[in-house]
Amino acid sequence: MKILDFASLKGTPAEVENIVFDLYAEGLLEPLFPGFIGLNGCKQSPNNHSEGDALAHTLKVVAFAAQDNTLSPSDRIILLTAAFVHDIEKPSTREVHADGGISFYGHAAAAAARCLDFADNLGFTAEQAIVLEWVVRHHMDAFVLLGMPTHKRLEFYDSPYFPILCVLQSADALASLNPEGGHAEVFAEKFAADAAQLRETRANKLALAAMQNRITPMLASRGIAPGPCYSQAGRAANAELSPTVSQEDLSAWLDNWLVAHK
Repeated sequence: MKILDFASLKGTPAEVENIVFDLYAEGLLEPLFPGFIGLNGCKQSPNNHSEGDALAHTLKVVAFAAQDNTLSPSDRIILLTAAFVHDIEKPSTREVHADGGISFYGHAAAAAARCLDFADNLGFTAEQAIVLEWVVRHHMDAFVLLGMPTHKRLEFYDSPYFPILCVLQSADALASLNPEGGHAEVFAEKFAADAAQLRETRANKLALAAMQNRITPMLASRGIAPGPCYSQAGRAANAELSPTVSQEDLSAWLDNWLVAHK
């Protein structure tokens, strides 16, 4: 199977799922992804995966991922490959607990550790291999991302690989069915809103810091001792003036502000 075969997977989710199942049944996936066959019969918790075993889930993830039309052709290939292998280590990490619950702790990291080999089988470039490893390693993080600290969320949102991870999360969620007929939550819209808000807050903080750095020496040159006045002037200047205000205009503004706040 060649790399372009992944990119050409098209059709409705049901149609793509049938195509991928045929590839599996014909033995065409195992050489590319050794261990893929082990997904067959790997039972999952019916509360989170009423769609069936890990193979049934993976086929659906690939099918839903194939619906995306937002990524570049190169990124789409990585997305589809990640969809194929993201859960490939579930059989090796499966645990059944005393209460009957089933877990797969560490399966994302275990799958990510094999991504360089998968990438080599597919003829990926070194950069594609790095992206594939990152997406697979973080595919579970995407489900808890919104609960992470601000700096961690920004790290994800700022990654050039995040759009692929976001699409994979959507496909993974749509393929994770519950007994009531629903599926796990898709976070794409919440990710977009959260990223926009965090970036706006960061930009405002950077703008304030830049203005403060310009105001501080002006206040010092006027013989004003450091104190609350410094931060008050910086905040006022940042709120009232353009970040590109000239030094001359900023100085004149500061003189007027000092007069008004004696």
